[in-house]
Amino acid sequence: MSRLIRIGLLVATLLIGCAPATPGPTLEPTRPLAVARECVGSYPAPQSVTITAADRVQLAATFYPSNAGKGQRVPAILLLHMVGRNKESWGDFARFVQECSAYALLALDLRGHGASGGSQEWDKMPQDVAAAWAALTRRPEIDPERTAIVGASIGANLALVQAASEPRIRGVVLLSPGLEYRGIKTADPMQAYGQRPILIAAAEGDSYAADSSRKLNDLAQGAHHLEMFTGNAHGTDLLSAQPALRWLILDWLEKMLG
Repeated sequence: MSRLIRIGLLVATLLIGCAPATPGPTLEPTRPLAVARECVGSYPAPQSVTITAADRVQLAATFYPSNAGKGQRVPAILLLHMVGRNKESWGDFARFVQECSAYALLALDLRGHGASGGSQEWDKMPQDVAAAWAALTRRPEIDPERTAIVGASIGANLALVQAASEPRIRGVVLLSPGLEYRGIKTADPMQAYGQRPILIAAAEGDSYAADSSRKLNDLAQGAHHLEMFTGNAHGTDLLSAQPALRWLILDWLEKMLG
């Protein structure tokens, strides 16, 4: 049984193309004041999975299956949390995406966080993210040519690093990224990321993330959009502080992944 998602939520619609005619266009969203959106009222239950890192550390993750019919290969989203949080911080957003799209999602506990093993060795986390993306795309129901990564804070930095090294990733969403968090830098990965599209969001009062977001947006070469919010919410806290953000992300993902 379906239900109507509330009318009146600000919805951001990004006018993004995968192959811009000239490098670095900034694409402004339109913002309908009232949008009705039909979403399913039920979705498959999440599944606990374990991923083996390159150094054999066991990483915990939660897989959110697609609500698409069996036998279909579907797009997938990898979710990366911020420092001190875990995969559960993506729970509400993941269920929202399950309800309102046919995508599957995988939320990872970074090493030393949540139920994952190991200690917080930040230099090893890019390899962990690569292992998580590989595990996700090996699943038979996932289309490896239609994936994106959504990351928050250091998870945003790790998302960009992974996408820069894997050309099959179609796009990234960065929530409160930094030019550097715990030694994970983003300026060079942004250059390596090339012409693929990118969505960046931060709060004005979150000064380091806000400044970093503007600089990264300036470095973007392909279709890109920077969304700045009031307040000082950081990372996944932006999703609860700014309800329109989840719709902006979903609309962007639908344009990128189909």
